[in-house]
Amino acid sequence: MKGFRQRFWSALLWLLLATAPACSLWAQTNAGDAFIKAVSASFLTWDKDHNQTLSVEELDAAIEDPANKGQAAAALAALKRASRSTNYALPPLTLKNIRKLASGPPATNRPDLRGMFSAGLKRISGVTNHELFASGLPQLNTIRQGRMGDCFCLAPLGAMIHRDPREVASLFSVQTDGRVRVEFGGGAVSVAPPTDAELAMTAGNSQDGVWVN
Repeated sequence: MKGFRQRFWSALLWLLLATAPACSLWAQTNAGDAFIKAVSASFLTWDKDHNQTLSVEELDAAIEDPANKGQAAAALAALKRASRSTNYALPPLTLKNIRKLASGPPATNRPDLRGMFSAGLKRISGVTNHELFASGLPQLNTIRQGRMGDCFCLAPLGAMIHRDPREVASLFSVQTDGRVRVEFGGGAVSVAPPTDAELAMTAGNSQDGVWVN
C-alpha cells in the first residue's frame, strides 16, 4: 500500500509539472484572443476620425466613456498603459498593428498587452461595490496603488485618513445627476463616477467603494 501511494503521488507530480507550461500557454493564448476580439469589436467606434489609427485623444475619450465596459474597457486600459510606457516605441495603433503586438510573446521591446488586459479585467471584476464608501468611512488598509504613478496623491490622502477618516468622507458628496462633488484646498470639482477603464488603471480600494478612484 505504501509503495502504491508513493507511485500515485509521483505520477500526480509528474502530470502537474508536465501540464503546467501547456496550461500557462493556454491562458496566455486565451487572453490574447479575448483582447483582440474586444479591440476588433469596438475599434471603429473608438476611431472617431475614421483614419484607421487610434490617437491618444481617442483613447482618452473612449476610456472616459462609461459605455465601454468589461473586456472593452480592459482592452482600452491595456492600450493606454502601453502608449504611456517609455520602455519601447509603439507603432501607430492601427488594428493591424494592435493584432500583431498582441499575437507575439512578451519581450523587452514590446508591451505585454495580453498580461495588461488580464490584469485590467481582474481589477474591473474585483470592484463589486460601486458605492463611494462601502464600509461607511474610508479605511487606510484598503487602498492599493494602481498603474498611474499617483503615490504623490495617495500618500497625503492616507495621512488624512489616519488622522480623521470622517473629515475625508465629508469632502465627498453625490449630486442629483450622479456626479460626485469633491472638495479640494483650491476649490471643489465635480467628477463623473469612474468608468470600467478608469477602474482598471487607477488606484484600487479592495472592494470597499470607489472613492479612491
